[in-house]
Amino acid sequence: MKIVIDVDLKTRQSTSRELSAVEVAELPSGPSEAVLRRQQIENDLRDLDMQSMRSIRASVAALKNGRLVPAFDANKLESIESDAVTLRAELATLA
Repeated sequence: MKIVIDVDLKTRQSTSRELSAVEVAELPSGPSEAVLRRQQIENDLRDLDMQSMRSIRASVAALKNGRLVPAFDANKLESIESDAVTLRAELATLA
């Protein structure tokens, strides 16, 4: 059941009534669950990109100076990429 409330701004009087099934069907609908999930996944992927930046910089600096990539950074990048692969696979199913 959907109710609409009309307010007369001059008199500040309000009236309410139940919408008919036809009126309810004509109401604009918001984004679908798939669209909302797609947006959430895209946001999550951007967040993962941001999280990876420090580890990438540390890895590049280590390699540039002839050192091994710190294990913490390597593990973090592997974990982030694993999460990203999962999100990209789900995103592909929503396209």
